[in-house]
Amino acid sequence: MFSEFARGDLVWFDPGIGYVLPGEVIEFHKQAQVITVQAVINNVTKTFTLNNLSSVRTRQDLGKTGVEDMIQLNDLNEASLLWNLRLRYDSNLIYTYTGSILVAVNPYKMFDNYGLDAVAQYENQIL
Repeated sequence: MFSEFARGDLVWFDPGIGYVLPGEVIEFHKQAQVITVQAVINNVTKTFTLNNLSSVRTRQDLGKTGVEDMIQLNDLNEASLLWNLRLRYDSNLIYTYTGSILVAVNPYKMFDNYGLDAVAQYENQIL
């Protein structure tokens, strides 16, 4: 059910809280079937030692800003979709596509591209 893991591998894992977190493998002991994973939670690095390897699966490296179209995700699941949106939001990239569907995350702050010039551009226009 599990695969071989190596130091530095990116993984999804459930530390027993009912949902998966993104992490990085620190150590993997094949004979003991134990893996040590590091994750950043609320800007604090935490280390987890897991002996339930069925809750660990590899994840795609999305870089620092995620992917613009989530169709490009290798593993299309809830956790990877939300992680991609988080990466893009943290980079002030609030628009993300899923094929032809546009997903917008409200930044709760003003952006320069929504100034009076942009409003005037669409004023009295049929959309």
